Amino acid sequence: MLRLTHLLTLSAEPPINGDDILDKLIPDFWSFLTQLIAFIILIVVVTFLIYKPVKKMLAKRKEHIEKEIKEAEDKNKEAVANIEASKNLIKDSHHEADKIIASAKSEALKQADLIKQENASLIASMKEEAKADIAKEKALAKEQLKNDVVDVAILMSSKILEREVKKEDNEKIIDELLKEEKSHDR
Repeated sequence: MLRLTHLLTLSAEPPINGDDILDKLIPDFWSFLTQLIAFIILIVVVTFLIYKPVKKMLAKRKEHIEKEIKEAEDKNKEAVANIEASKNLIKDSHHEADKIIASAKSEALKQADLIKQENASLIASMKEEAKADIAKEKALAKEQLKNDVVDVAILMSSKILEREVKKEDNEKIIDELLKEEKSHDR
């Protein structure tokens, strides 16, 4: 019930007109004017002391960030270009190394062929020298054998005949015998 009586008392108040509203909103004109001026001063002070410095700081920060982004993009482009240049340099160095290796192999094969040719000519000359030495030794051996045969023949003929025969006659006979022997060997 208390509530009901309270509601009845509220509804019993007279209706509010337009002047009353203005009186309630602005109770004192000078007080309102002072508060309005203080509010305007507060807005001006806040604008100059906080808003503009913050706006400048944000503009500088934005400019700094844009600058950093641009530098990062430039460095990224430069890095990509450097990577491509490095790849090309590596590729060129691989090609150069392949050329050097091929050249070295070719030179080694040429040297090997030259050494083989030199060895072949050296072997051939050594064979010729050996053949010449063999022929010389063979000729010396034949001459020695001839001399030995002559000596033995003279000795034998002198004993057989028991007479003295001239050495020149014996050598003639032996030469004839050797010639006959050679013709039979061939």
